[in-house]
Amino acid sequence: MKEFDLPHDPHYAFTALFWVMIVNILSTGLLAASSFAMSVGNLTSAGVLLAAIYLVSHSRKWLIVLSLTSIPAIVNNSLVSILGIPQLEIINNILFVISHISVTVFLVLTLIYARHANLSTIYAAMCVYLMIGQSWTYAYLAIEAWLPGSFLFNDELRVLGELNYHELMAEMEYFSYVTLTTLGYGDITPISPAARSVTILESILGQLYLTIVLARLVGLYLQERTKKASPDN
Repeated sequence: MKEFDLPHDPHYAFTALFWVMIVNILSTGLLAASSFAMSVGNLTSAGVLLAAIYLVSHSRKWLIVLSLTSIPAIVNNSLVSILGIPQLEIINNILFVISHISVTVFLVLTLIYARHANLSTIYAAMCVYLMIGQSWTYAYLAIEAWLPGSFLFNDELRVLGELNYHELMAEMEYFSYVTLTTLGYGDITPISPAARSVTILESILGQLYLTIVLARLVGLYLQERTKKASPDN
């Protein structure tokens, strides 16, 4: 199998992407708490995509793909924060789904063509898992914008229709990762057919991903040990 074109410094690139995503998740969860947290959330959302662009900067093809999908998302996200126009929010959801899927495809190909079970491979695997949750976050936002009332809060203190875009994003991100990890707390319930279908897909993908990636990493590790133990080496 052809060796995949990895970054010049894969360990640093994957590590940077992973930790920027962690900061983004934490700051998004604090969006409703302060305007400062909202600013950090917007900056880290852009940082995730910029880190991904840096990750593929060694490849002209992938650099073009991620630039075309990520830069419009970064610009539109800034306009959403400044203008707060509902139409821009809908466009934002679509752009971020497309950009996150593009990054995820690159990371998955990195795992498929990987030849060593090293720290870079592990970070790439973790980045894919986080990217899946992020992609579904914006998919849920898009569904709620398209079909209002697709999700129900089982909490009388919170009313979905009264949340602003950033507060709703924090709720959908929480729901996305709870679904991905199959925790299923039940405090947010998908009630429209579209929301239920997408939720099912995420929960299935989350379990399949963990199983397949674990098998892949173990296979790479055993392959390396076999080569080292071979008399020819």
